[in-house]
Amino acid sequence: MSEQEPLFVVQDPEIDVDAIMQTIRQRIAERRAALGEPQQQFPTFDDMGMPEEPDDIPHDANLYHHLRLLNALYFEFPLDPVLASSPSTRIPLLGPLWARLRREAHNLVLFYVGRVIGHQIQINRHIVGVLNRLVAENVALRRQVQEMEARLEALEAQGEASGEA
Repeated sequence: MSEQEPLFVVQDPEIDVDAIMQTIRQRIAERRAALGEPQQQFPTFDDMGMPEEPDDIPHDANLYHHLRLLNALYFEFPLDPVLASSPSTRIPLLGPLWARLRREAHNLVLFYVGRVIGHQIQINRHIVGVLNRLVAENVALRRQVQEMEARLEALEAQGEASGEA
């Protein structure tokens, strides 16, 4: 039996597994609605994506390099089972049973680790979004400072020119 095959297979043509699952999901939704389970609505944090490197103001290229890597990697968590070969799996009769038990134990651990990682990915997504927003705001503030410095220099030059006259 390969790793992709389900543990149980329903071969009765009168049993429609998809219809049963749809009924179960519908009844769960109805039950939640009947109990008045609060539907939590969280404000969304718009995914602005990584800001582009500015070409009109000085910036830290190292910051953008690491921000680019962070945006590319924050959701990657490999969860493939890695089972080293074991001489125990070659024992007649018991070997295949041991291999299957071992694979299922690994899958159980990966199931719970996957749940925790799913939560961590959501946290990472928000952190990356905040960092992207902070970098974009920093660029906007730098542009404002640069503009104000230019205006100040113009006003100082105008004051000096009027003082000489």
